[in-house]
Amino acid sequence: MRSLLSLLTPICLLLAACQTSHRNMPYTGNWTQITRVNNEYVIYIPCALDLRKMKVTDSAIHEVLPLEVNDCHIVSTTTAGNGYRLKGKEAVYTFKWEDEKKGTAEWTIQYSASAPEERVVFVNSTHENDFKKVHQPESDCNTSGDAR
Repeated sequence: MRSLLSLLTPICLLLAACQTSHRNMPYTGNWTQITRVNNEYVIYIPCALDLRKMKVTDSAIHEVLPLEVNDCHIVSTTTAGNGYRLKGKEAVYTFKWEDEKKGTAEWTIQYSASAPEERVVFVNSTHENDFKKVHQPESDCNTSGDAR
């Protein structure tokens, strides 16, 4: 019994350390933009465009926008009120939970010092399936191009 206990103790300590690390960096992970439609958040899928997504690590942000991709190397991370400010060479991303239980967070993004701030709500990948997916109506789509 003691040998089993001595074997399990390091594993339990390692798991606790991993959970504490994630709590200290709740902004890390994969994020998908959600949009408010008729008083509820949904994952809105536009015609022939990519969904807006972000992959955030402790050192970088890879952001897929509908028409482009942005990569930002994080040079500093600081607390900002009840959230975090992730600063790159040019861009600044500020994270704060909107509803932690639902996995939703508001991200304020400024791509350069002269650019306006943009506020976007994202859901983390662990809660993505909790949100309904809504496709843009075909009547709004330009069918002459590459439509989904």
